[in-house]
Amino acid sequence: MTAEYAVIDKYLQRHAEPESRTCTRHLGHLKSRYDRVLVVPIYDEPLDNNQTCLDRILPTPSDRVLTIAVVNVPDNAPAQAISQTQTLLEQLIPRPDTLTVDRASAGKFVAHKEGVGLARKIGCDIALKLIRSGVVTSPWIYQTDADAQLPDNYFAEPLGRFGACVFGHIHRSTQPRLHRAAQLYDAHMAYYVAGLSHAGSSYAFPTLGSTIAIHSGTYAQVRGTPRRNAAEDFYLLNKVAKTARVQFKPNVQITLQARLSQRVPFGTGPALKKIVDLLAQEPSGLLYLSYHPRSFDLLGDALAVIDKLAIDKNEDESRSFNTTPIPGVGQASALLDRLGLGPIFARIHKAHKDPRQRHIMLNQWFDGFRQLRFIHEARHLYPDQPLLKSLAENPFPTPHIPQMDIC
Repeated sequence: MTAEYAVIDKYLQRHAEPESRTCTRHLGHLKSRYDRVLVVPIYDEPLDNNQTCLDRILPTPSDRVLTIAVVNVPDNAPAQAISQTQTLLEQLIPRPDTLTVDRASAGKFVAHKEGVGLARKIGCDIALKLIRSGVVTSPWIYQTDADAQLPDNYFAEPLGRFGACVFGHIHRSTQPRLHRAAQLYDAHMAYYVAGLSHAGSSYAFPTLGSTIAIHSGTYAQVRGTPRRNAAEDFYLLNKVAKTARVQFKPNVQITLQARLSQRVPFGTGPALKKIVDLLAQEPSGLLYLSYHPRSFDLLGDALAVIDKLAIDKNEDESRSFNTTPIPGVGQASALLDRLGLGPIFARIHKAHKDPRQRHIMLNQWFDGFRQLRFIHEARHLYPDQPLLKSLAENPFPTPHIPQMDIC
């Protein structure tokens, strides 16, 4: 048994959801082998007499792709959403080349605090089990959402041996104002990723659950998708980036429906609602603010401070970081100190004599989550400004944004 299989087996035994242990009992209507597996959580999707949401996801359906549809309802869902989801569940059972998981019937609802994160985890855990048992030959777990349309090159793109891949995306709507809001939101996300890249961050990739493919070995190593009702995609990739490489592949572009969903406390739906409200006041979009470009310069300085501290040999000075600001690059050092780096560095410096190991530990502490907090702290020095103004000034290249008018 390889080390990778050992990690997978350990995860399946200790951390996987119960559905993964019984999934092989429900494969009677499926083929004995598939090339790839796609996980899709489904909740409160619009009903169509002619097709289901799964029919829209794959423009050219393949009988070599197994779809795991996790039809789920949170335990605080309104009655209409429950009824609609349960009706969709009936439409999907049975469905060719689809393994449908019922977490929508009475008594099977998911905890609302775990929501879509648990739904993704159930589907990915089942996918992992089927990969390990040889039903699926590709080691990659693809996942998307029910409002997605995958491009023709989605499964054709080689993924190599990366820990995870993030594909490109674009939100669209037939409603002009909502479409404009979606363009601004996509531009904001692209701008943030470009800012991270400009700073030299290893977390310079988007974090949308509908655009992720993760290697089965890496998935097991990071103990699966976090059971969260929002930002489960962000925290999953944050864990992956600490152990393996996350590659961004913008040439594979997934189309997503722009919707004003309030199903999660934050994320795309609530963000679009706020932008639509701003556009009602000012149609140009100039009221929509995003991070100041200088914040990313500060982040670059902070990463330089991290590099410097990793090779610092002055242990006496390092102990003083518990009570005094970290020496380094001015404002960036002060912001790092506010995030609590001082005591962390003192412990790392004491526990690890090898500069390379210290560098690994420091970078694992200053992860994607803390870099986002750093950018937020930088607002005290450089307040947000209109996104369109930042794009027009072009402080650093911002590729992969939708075509739109900027001031």
